[in-house]
Amino acid sequence: MGRAISRRDFLNGVGVVAAGTLVPACVTPSAPVFDDSPRWSTTIPEQRRKARHIVQCFAQIRDFLLTGRKPALKSLSRDPVLALFDRVFSERKRRLLLKKIGFREETREALMQREPALIQDFEKPYRHFEHARSSRGPRKVPDGINWNAVFCTRDLLRELPARYARAFRRIPAEEFLDIACSSYATRADRALTPHRRRMASAFQRCYLRLIEAAARHTGTGVDALLADLAERSALINRAERVTGDSLTHAAASLVRNRQTLSAEALGKLLKEFVRRQDLVPPQDRRGERTPSASSPPGAKAGRSKPSCGEEPFLDDMLQLVKEYRHSL
Repeated sequence: MGRAISRRDFLNGVGVVAAGTLVPACVTPSAPVFDDSPRWSTTIPEQRRKARHIVQCFAQIRDFLLTGRKPALKSLSRDPVLALFDRVFSERKRRLLLKKIGFREETREALMQREPALIQDFEKPYRHFEHARSSRGPRKVPDGINWNAVFCTRDLLRELPARYARAFRRIPAEEFLDIACSSYATRADRALTPHRRRMASAFQRCYLRLIEAAARHTGTGVDALLADLAERSALINRAERVTGDSLTHAAASLVRNRQTLSAEALGKLLKEFVRRQDLVPPQDRRGERTPSASSPPGAKAGRSKPSCGEEPFLDDMLQLVKEYRHSL
């Protein structure tokens, strides 16, 4: 999760440069908010509004250069360039969502061109689960305020392809929520309400329709496509994806065991740990060799596994990362 941009940075002009990073992060939830004393950082929705405001300011500059008069900023609230910003922003979000599901680039392009309505239909239940927040409400944390997410959509996108490969039909809503619920979900958060049951059904119905459409437009069998999605999504949405908390605990574990490792072994361990955070599928790397089918997810050609001396420590660190994957 990228660190939010502070309001002071926007006022000082740094936000104009940083706004270029907003679109790739646009699917990040609206929490947490960091206490960058003496100011609070902005959330992703706030950053989008700030970026849109910057575009509106450029429209004002454009009119001033063309006419010699500076129009009131409010009078440009319906300027066509803002509609263009909204359209490009929404399109980019959907492209990133398809990438997160695990579709290859050519498949993403085919779906964007031929199935925009289907992608939009899927986005609605997906955003429902992505944005659901704990009934406990906002909580103070050491460096700010956070509102825990009830569900982890990455877990869903990682696990569903393998489930559908066994049987290409919707799984029960109870099983769906069991996959989706984060470690922060309370008993009340986990309640299978009629609305949540409908959302689980809509999510799966649209997801399966996307798979069928992708197979049809690319001339690929559904089984082969699901196998490819399972492999790619396991890497893109891997459970051992670092967070700030997981790194803190992994570093503490490493410090405790530091004396049992030589300098060479420590170097190998850290390199392998960093390599395991590579979330880009090998097929998406232009000009690089593709690992063999027997390679573990995320493995690259020419890279050796750590020797048995470092493996227990690496396993411990990755287990900590997995346990804290829902944290900050």
